[in-house]
Amino acid sequence: GNTSAGNSVVRLIAVPIGTPIDEIMKQLRGTVTRQGVYVACRNLPDNDLTSKSDPVVMLSAMNPLNGQWEPLGSTETISDNHDPTFSHSLPVEHYSDQDRALRFSVFDCDSNDVSN
Repeated sequence: GNTSAGNSVVRLIAVPIGTPIDEIMKQLRGTVTRQGVYVACRNLPDNDLTSKSDPVVMLSAMNPLNGQWEPLGSTETISDNHDPTFSHSLPVEHYSDQDRALRFSVFDCDSNDVSN
């Protein structure tokens, strides 16, 4: 069952001693759905001096166990485009019993600028 601890929700499950950690994690996460997310950007800033930007999008998810952002994938780079529609989908696994924080970061491959 679920119990509330302040603003946090703690999920308690009972498993036999010796149950493999992978099986425990499956029970904690619930049913997994794998999806592909497609991304489009509009009116990206012009960061290149001599041409338009060359954007790529990277997707990261927050690891709830350590609070670190972990990369999930990236789109292809589209050259000289401020309004790209990417054809490569980004992989996302959604667990029915768990919210997941996602971060989309837009990079210009010709510069060091990052937009979140």
